[in-house]
Amino acid sequence: MGLREYHLRWEAYQLQQAQKQNDMATQAWLNQQVQATTGSKHPKPMFKRFEQFFDHNAVVDSIRKQYEPTYQATSKRSQKRQAYELFNKRIAEYQRLKKSGKLDELRKRGGRKNG
Repeated sequence: MGLREYHLRWEAYQLQQAQKQNDMATQAWLNQQVQATTGSKHPKPMFKRFEQFFDHNAVVDSIRKQYEPTYQATSKRSQKRQAYELFNKRIAEYQRLKKSGKLDELRKRGGRKNG
């Protein structure tokens, strides 16, 4: 067995384990729906949706991201996290440009104006 086949089998094994975790989480979710509630007078479930309890797509995304460098995440949580990271990166870049005075130079040349 070559290294490439070993990595492929290891990824498959991890995906199988993720599926087992999903099965266990489903069972735990069903138990939780019966037992775990908030509020004493009018009990409500702690989690409204299964994805709040266990996000199978996020687990699969983290496994596949280890083996595929160009893999794009499919879970909404991962997509939101990527959007937040991009936003924070742009804010940091804006603050760096503002601190260095390059944004003022743009305004002087007739670029974007305040207001």
